[in-house]
Amino acid sequence: MKPSYLICLIALSLSLLSACVQSSHSTHDKGETDIIIPDATAEKLDAKIRDILENANDFELVTTEPHGKRPQDEGTKDDPRLYGYRILGRAKVSSKEQARLVNELYQGIAANKGEVAACFDPRHALVAKKGEDRVELVICFECLSMNVFLNGKRQEGVLTEGFPKKVFNEVAAKHKLKVDPGWHNNN
Repeated sequence: MKPSYLICLIALSLSLLSACVQSSHSTHDKGETDIIIPDATAEKLDAKIRDILENANDFELVTTEPHGKRPQDEGTKDDPRLYGYRILGRAKVSSKEQARLVNELYQGIAANKGEVAACFDPRHALVAKKGEDRVELVICFECLSMNVFLNGKRQEGVLTEGFPKKVFNEVAAKHKLKVDPGWHNNN
């Protein structure tokens, strides 16, 4: 093969590879941080939900006690609850932490190929507000699923993988939030 053909072939291959990589992710600019949206996540999580998570003017990480749920009970001042789950802690996070949490969750959503367990023992939640809109994701990394709420109304649930739990626990620890120690809470 002539060197000029080989160079053209390599250039064409690199060009195609670059196009494939660019099409597999969309990037939303967050100023100092970027949120990467894998195509598989875009297919599984509603665009409005993603927009609120990515552009929230108020963003919290919440830790919950997974057992003893009381349906529709939002608790009291002394016993706060999120959709019936006792709140162990909550913290407003920085935009950098927001991007880290959302990116990790999006990767978990994209990686899940339909696996789910029969439990629902959520230990984490995200609460994001943008203008008048509010999204709450109540997440069980143990069973690989989450309940999704938009403005207080339950939406279709979404599956995830368990690995984002590590980042969620790291951010929770930074903010000194208590995390329920069950389910292999070592990472």
